[in-house]
Amino acid sequence: MRSIITSSAITLGVFSLIGCAETDSENVTTKGTGAYFTVQADGDGTATVSGRLTAGTGLAPTQLVLSGDDRLFASDSRTRSSMRQSSSLLDGDYYARFDNDDSLTEFTIDYQRAIDVDAHLSVLLPEQFDITHPSNNQSVNNSQVELEWSPHFNSSSASRTMDLKVSMKCVDQDHDEFSVGRPISVKDTGSYTIKLSNYVDVDINSLRHCYVDVELERSKRGDVDSKLAGGYFIATQSREVSFIFDLVD
Repeated sequence: MRSIITSSAITLGVFSLIGCAETDSENVTTKGTGAYFTVQADGDGTATVSGRLTAGTGLAPTQLVLSGDDRLFASDSRTRSSMRQSSSLLDGDYYARFDNDDSLTEFTIDYQRAIDVDAHLSVLLPEQFDITHPSNNQSVNNSQVELEWSPHFNSSSASRTMDLKVSMKCVDQDHDEFSVGRPISVKDTGSYTIKLSNYVDVDINSLRHCYVDVELERSKRGDVDSKLAGGYFIATQSREVSFIFDLVD
C-alpha cells in the first residue's frame, strides 16, 4: 500500500531539506500540498498561468511532480487546458497559455486527484492599461520624468497600488558605468514622477546618460482552496517602457 505523507511529517522532515528535491504528487495528501501559481499578461493579447505544487509551505519545500492520475487544469472564460511541465532545468513549473488578457477575466486552476480530494484556485486578471508617457526609447533632457498610464483609478481609490520596478545603467563624465534600481509601490492614479536623484548617490551633474528600464504592474490576489496547506494565486497585468536620461549639455 502506498504511504501518504501528512502535513505534520512534512514540517518535521521535508522542510529541512535545501535544494530542488522532487517527489510524486500521489505521495502527498491534498492538505499537505502547497500551491503557488501566477497569471502573467504583458499586453500582447495572451496570458500565461504557471507555477508549482509543493510538499507543504516551508522555506524550501519539495516540489511535486504529477503522478498516477493526478492532473492540473487551467481555465479562462473560453478555454480549459491541461497544464504541462516546463522542460527548463531551472524550474520545472507547470504552465498553460491562453489567447486572452481581457480585464477581469477569471482564471481558475483545478487540481484533480485520484487518491484524495480535489482542490480549486481562482483569480481575476486585473484591468488592462498602457504606459502613455514617456514613449519607448525617448530621450529626456532632464533629471526627472513623469511616468503616465491609462486607464487608472482616481484619487478616491488611493488604496489601489501598483508595483513599479526601475532599473538604470548610468554613464558618468569619465565614461565609467554603474547600475542602480529598486522596486517600490505607487498609487494607481495614472502618474508618478521618476526622479534620478532618488536612485543615484552621486552628483547628477557628473553623469552623461542613464538608460532606464521601467516595469509597471497591476496585480490581484485570488483564492486558494482551504483543502490545501496554503500558497497563492496572483494575476498581473505588466507593461514596460525604456527611455534615456540625456544629461549632456
